[in-house]
Amino acid sequence: MSTSIQTLVDAALDQWESWDALGTEMRGQILGRFADALDAERAAMVRWQIDNAMNQIGQQIELPGPTGEANVLFTAGRGLFVLNANENAHSCAMVGQLTAALIAGNVVIVLGHNNLIQLLTTAGCPQGVAQSTDAATVPESLISQPRLAGVAITADDATIAELNQQLAARSGNLAQLISETDLSGLAQIASPYYLLRFITERTRTDNTTAVGGNATLLELGAKEE
Repeated sequence: MSTSIQTLVDAALDQWESWDALGTEMRGQILGRFADALDAERAAMVRWQIDNAMNQIGQQIELPGPTGEANVLFTAGRGLFVLNANENAHSCAMVGQLTAALIAGNVVIVLGHNNLIQLLTTAGCPQGVAQSTDAATVPESLISQPRLAGVAITADDATIAELNQQLAARSGNLAQLISETDLSGLAQIASPYYLLRFITERTRTDNTTAVGGNATLLELGAKEE
């Protein structure tokens, strides 16, 4: 892997946990400021992705559990995604991919579009969370990155098929391919379910009983017997 690509990967992964920990609302505020710097059409796409995320993953869900235990279902980002959009794709393609990946809690390396990365930084996005490279196609050095979570791409069928074969041939963890072939209508990116490709579900269990509480419950049960 070239030094420049390795530097991008390391910088992104160094920021992943802290960016993911910000939560959907805080990430949405940063991306909202990003939308303010865009033209009306692309800003509408960014704001739609933010609103969709608030509805889909913005709240933790309480799950049933035994006495003295609190169980919560929540979502987290998957990690590092590479983003690419064909030059013939709609101008909203990249900002749609970018916003969905970031609002979900991921870090990204974008092919081209350095101006978007600069606008994100100005909006308050931490350095390293979103970066760009001048590569025209997804470099092999990124495809072979062991900690790559996936690639999101807007392109023709042939390009996507080739990339799919490259991802399938890599060693290590599976890397997800999130593809959009509708270059003008962006049917997938504009779907409310597109966001869900960028997340993973997690549960957290907390002991809510005071010290000794569980032991007392067990003791009471023993006395009844």
